[in-house]
Amino acid sequence: MTRRRRPLATVGLALVCWTGIAQAQVTETPVAFDSAGRMRVLTPALVARMGLTAPAWPVDGAFREARLFASSAGLVLAVERTAGSVDRFTLPDNGAALRAAVNAALARTGAIASEEQAFAVSEPVRGHFLRRQLALAWGLYGPLLASLSDDSQLSSAVVLLSVPASFVIVHGLSRNIEVTRAQSDLAFDGAFRGWAVGAGALYVLAGEAPDDKVFRFVGLASALGGSVSGFRRARSFTDGEAQASTTLSNFGALTALGLLGTADALQDGNRRAIVGTLLAAGVAGYAIGPRYARQPGYSATRGDVQLLHIGAILGVMTALTPLIGSDLLDRGGPTVAGFMTAGMLGGMYAAHREWVRPYQHTTGDVAISGLGTTAGALAGMGFVVLVEPSDQVSWAMVTAGSILGSIAGHRAANPARAVASKRTSSVDGPSTRRRASVEFTPGSLALAAAGVPGHHAALTIRF
Repeated sequence: MTRRRRPLATVGLALVCWTGIAQAQVTETPVAFDSAGRMRVLTPALVARMGLTAPAWPVDGAFREARLFASSAGLVLAVERTAGSVDRFTLPDNGAALRAAVNAALARTGAIASEEQAFAVSEPVRGHFLRRQLALAWGLYGPLLASLSDDSQLSSAVVLLSVPASFVIVHGLSRNIEVTRAQSDLAFDGAFRGWAVGAGALYVLAGEAPDDKVFRFVGLASALGGSVSGFRRARSFTDGEAQASTTLSNFGALTALGLLGTADALQDGNRRAIVGTLLAAGVAGYAIGPRYARQPGYSATRGDVQLLHIGAILGVMTALTPLIGSDLLDRGGPTVAGFMTAGMLGGMYAAHREWVRPYQHTTGDVAISGLGTTAGALAGMGFVVLVEPSDQVSWAMVTAGSILGSIAGHRAANPARAVASKRTSSVDGPSTRRRASVEFTPGSLALAAAGVPGHHAALTIRF
């Protein structure tokens, strides 16, 4: 029997098909959007922050995130849509236009600090946003709306129905968008801040002449407007910028109150002027707050801004020390207000100088620093109980314990050092400059009190 040979054409056709299948495989390597090689993912908030538009940015419509890949065909932009699908765009000129736009935007807007991922402006927290809005419906919107009616039964029904109605509305509005923590925070804060601004502005303009229901209606409208405004404003904000907005607004109002007290202007006849001054200072702080978090060559995290609170408290405690036990503190008045205001501002500056600029803190670092401050204050109180000194010395011991405890807590937190772009030589000097450090060892005091032989260093200062 003669064996039949496979035709040569069949073999050639199989080789051609196999070669085509092998060449269909494309290997893609993830690359960064910027020249520094740090930004590998773009989110809607980040795109809005940098102002990326066509033709450099070819994406239209809502999306979750975008990544850049290099392949044999050039640079490919992979965009994940909110529905789960992925669109791929082959960029012309090997992505030169997009990279140039990203580099220019980073140079214009400054560094971006995030506590989680380097590419994230603010993490998505839609559930957190919904819970906070329901809390507003139950605790603010509902009661204000119910107070407009004189029918108690209708008022109770309005309060109860406001929560499910708010859930349906907010869920529908946020279903197809990514809600960031910054948006959630400013939407929640904006409701209370808007209510205060609306009712306060009405009082400044009309005094007590309007009816109570007018104040409630204006407060309700202002609360809703403030929440919506805060949500929209924070669309491209980092968590640090959102925190700076509320923090500097609060401290701005407190500073204005302290200055009014120092000038002895807190009189009953000046109520409308006092309210107007506080509103103006609070709004100004709210407006310029984000600039503090994105100064040239500097970017503050949420934890960085929160540390200003600890500095302010320690500053006030320090400023009040010379007044404790004196008649000036008992009488109050301009002197006490001036000392407290100067202490608050001085403490904030010290925290900004020694903690905020050289480091990048997470909220966990702030919590540890706060615990250290509390532990130091309790240690100072313990010594006060043992020694029973005068009131002024007692306050000084608690204040010193709080300061040393905050330093020890900060060292225990061991926050990450700031990136090079966060330091500026005009303020902090060269990065190689050695900084003073203070170490407090409470255990050494216990050993010394027990009479244990040896050298026990309770306080060590290095320069």
